[in-house]
Amino acid sequence: MIKMEEKKYRTRVDIVADVLEVVKERRTAKKTHIMYGAELSYKLLRKYLKMLVPKLLKEDEETYTATEECRNYLQLYGVYEEEFKKLETHTNKEKNRLSKMRGELERMISN
Repeated sequence: MIKMEEKKYRTRVDIVADVLEVVKERRTAKKTHIMYGAELSYKLLRKYLKMLVPKLLKEDEETYTATEECRNYLQLYGVYEEEFKKLETHTNKEKNRLSKMRGELERMISN
């Protein structure tokens, strides 16, 4: 998970990864755990949970657990994040591949 002091601006893809990482690390997480772990306001947390349940998170009363699709998302995000860090040295072909990867991540969280 990326801490805010390391990265000021987070995209939707980054925020989703942070939320999912908190849930995966804890195995089951309540809203407050996710809110503080992912450094989100309560309003944003509600927005993201609505987007992620039931695709990437399973909700059981007041706790959330990771689905298999959540693990797939985090695995793809890890590859994307590593490649993105090297962006300055990439060729156009590699940048297109990264763009496709980001598109796949976006599709995984869109309704």
